[in-house]
Amino acid sequence: MNDVTTIALVVGQPLLRDGVRSLLEREPGLHLVGTFDSPAALSASLAARVVVVEVGVPHVKSLEAVRELAARFPGSGLVGLSRCVNRRQVEAMRTAGVRAWLVEGSNATDLTRAIHAVARDEAWRPTPLPEPVELSPREEEVLRLLAEGLTSKEMANKLEVALSTVETYRKQLMNKLALHSIAALTRSAVRTGL
Repeated sequence: MNDVTTIALVVGQPLLRDGVRSLLEREPGLHLVGTFDSPAALSASLAARVVVVEVGVPHVKSLEAVRELAARFPGSGLVGLSRCVNRRQVEAMRTAGVRAWLVEGSNATDLTRAIHAVARDEAWRPTPLPEPVELSPREEEVLRLLAEGLTSKEMANKLEVALSTVETYRKQLMNKLALHSIAALTRSAVRTGL
């Protein structure tokens, strides 16, 4: 194995991208070959052993972009960065080709451990994941519609239910997901890609 691990960084949020880049540039044994704000910006000639990619943001709204990265760069291992990860999302990331993932609250040591593990063709995961929250099919549908930007009234019309029913589902979702505002619920829906 080569002494230096080459890395490409794909992060849509500028502050996060700059912070991770700064971290990687100071880490012995790691060489950053490029930073990109979206998977589409990566060059086909890129030679990186590991691609660190942000999952669950507008540029990488779904795991489809991650699947495309895995197909375009089969010799590169993928490390996913995500704000919110549960067991279902981990399984989806694994299926998409992610070998390691970091969640909100991970630190620099976690990131370098994940990168080195993936460079050795090993999987890596953070300490215990949150238990999955079981949502009913209707709750998932309401969450998906919320992520699409529909109002409660629009959801009620689309689902052919009373407005009060949609409000009840929203309250149940907030309780199950331990969120305290509609804005937080909307962010969660967008982040999880439902």
